[in-house]
Amino acid sequence: MLEIVVGQRGVTRSKRGTFETREIFVGRSDACELHLGDGTVSGVHCRLVAIAGATVVMDEGSTNGTWLNGVRITHPVVVTFVDELRVGPYVLRIQSLAGGSARVSAAQRERPSSTTSPTDSYAVVGPRYWEVLSIGVSSSLQDARAAYHRLIAQYHPDKVAHLGDELRELAARKCREINAAWEQANQACR
Repeated sequence: MLEIVVGQRGVTRSKRGTFETREIFVGRSDACELHLGDGTVSGVHCRLVAIAGATVVMDEGSTNGTWLNGVRITHPVVVTFVDELRVGPYVLRIQSLAGGSARVSAAQRERPSSTTSPTDSYAVVGPRYWEVLSIGVSSSLQDARAAYHRLIAQYHPDKVAHLGDELRELAARKCREINAAWEQANQACR
């Protein structure tokens, strides 16, 4: 179980909620257990998994990143209630109510499909998501996921941060294209 306090920077009010499951998805999509309706939040932004005494947070390839105490996360990290998790304009304080030992698996639960339409933060990709991900037309969702992770690691803007503005913009554009292709593959392969 997870207890989450959601606030916004510069706003004194916050909302508190308890989720009865050990794992939830956070994002703009209505399919996410914690729905955050802001255009800077990706359809499926991040995943939270309760473990004994803490929570593991994983970014799900969000466009604008998931930030822990002011640092963008690039791999699963452990957070406690004293940490500040930022998703778009939202600040989350998370407390795990899970007891005992909990094994965390990145593939424990399938990522919900994003039912929101593309926004300016996503590039609209034609029906050929398999070409963008460099997979076969009849590839499985696992093949698409592996290709997505391989490509996003290669083109992620953080990888080219030391290069010029033109190459950083190219990498950001390619990243948006890969994210949009993954969303299409995720919907088509189900």
